[in-house]
Amino acid sequence: MDNHMTQPPPKPLNTWIAQWLSTSDEQFQLTLLAGDGSPRKFYRLQHGQLTYLVVEDTGWHLSKDYPPHQQFLKAAA
Repeated sequence: MDNHMTQPPPKPLNTWIAQWLSTSDEQFQLTLLAGDGSPRKFYRLQHGQLTYLVVEDTGWHLSKDYPPHQQFLKAAA
């Protein structure tokens, strides 16, 4: 883990990411980033040559707008 981490990421987050990447949690690295004043946590996810931004928000719930937004983002990629 990077020395910017004050604590390891929660195990459920590691498990979810490992499933999303179809890999083990030993094959990627999460680094806690500076927050924005909200209760959300931001992480840099490094997996091989790829880097992602992960936002963890335990208070988030699936809204009716989420699936259309995901379809839009997928089409724009």
